[in-house]
Amino acid sequence: MAEKKIDPYKKLLAKYKETILLNNAIQLLYWDMETYMPKGGIEQRSEEIAFLSGLAHERSIDPEIGSLLTEIQSHEDYKKRPAAEKRNVYLIQRDYDNISEEEYIREAYNDSLRNQKLSDLPKFTTFAGRNVYGGGGIYPDIWLEDKNENPTKFVLNLYYDSNRYLYSF
Repeated sequence: MAEKKIDPYKKLLAKYKETILLNNAIQLLYWDMETYMPKGGIEQRSEEIAFLSGLAHERSIDPEIGSLLTEIQSHEDYKKRPAAEKRNVYLIQRDYDNISEEEYIREAYNDSLRNQKLSDLPKFTTFAGRNVYGGGGIYPDIWLEDKNENPTKFVLNLYYDSNRYLYSF
């Protein structure tokens, strides 16, 4: 019997989810260390965090993630993928390439303008006299080209995951 080939996008999400889960566990350990950990537990907790951090780092630089990203992005049907899937691939690629926060902010700003000229955008002036462009709203991280397109199951799972609220203030 022939093996069914797994969609590289689904495989990429499954591998990346391992890194996310490890990083979530690390953040929970940090939170616990700051709030509930008894005196004398710092050495053990530090070892736990260091061990899990090493595992998360190994997963985040796994060459298979790079191969899957290349396979997905070079596929002839990549441009036909839903916008949310392409954004997931972009964000995973960003993390894999270890793009700095400054570079990411610059890219996000450029994406948010979507090649519009500032003169075409609504202009507002702050109380301090600074000009602000863009309609006064926050631009989304994901641009859905087709308004009838639904978020992927992965995005919905992240949104409705009860653990998400542990880190939201």
